[in-house]
Amino acid sequence: MKLVTKSIALATLLAVSSGIGFLGAASQVSATIVQGQQANSNKISQVISSKPSIVGSWKGQIIPKGDDTATSIEIDVLSQAGNTKLGTWKFWGYDTKTQKDIVIQNGTLTATVNNTVNNKDVTLELKDKGKTMMKFKTKFKNNKLTGESFEGKSQTKYLINLNKG
Repeated sequence: MKLVTKSIALATLLAVSSGIGFLGAASQVSATIVQGQQANSNKISQVISSKPSIVGSWKGQIIPKGDDTATSIEIDVLSQAGNTKLGTWKFWGYDTKTQKDIVIQNGTLTATVNNTVNNKDVTLELKDKGKTMMKFKTKFKNNKLTGESFEGKSQTKYLINLNKG
């Protein structure tokens, strides 16, 4: 009797670890081989070849050109039809009294996508209370947005570096 119990336990262990299903009773053990299904290659290539998108959350820094100080920025680009997307932006800072990261300024965002042969040119327009505060010409490649300011309230040029996610 112990031999049969061990055989069924072993058969169950093999079923879990090897993908072979065993059916057993006290007097017999039989095996059933389970065959898997092949993946649909069309669906896989659709997922792999899906076009990159600027829609989503981005985090990074704005750095005055020629300076080593940086401001943390977070943008959220909303999904909309067409080449122009709306969203929001936030500048983050650190409150020494509460010792926490806080939003020091925020506003709305317009992201305009211009497809080129090798990558996407994206214009980011940061607005504060409905008025343009800064505009950036950026390149979108490998889930990164990098570029430089070209218009805004400040005479200083700013570099922007954002990573998606």
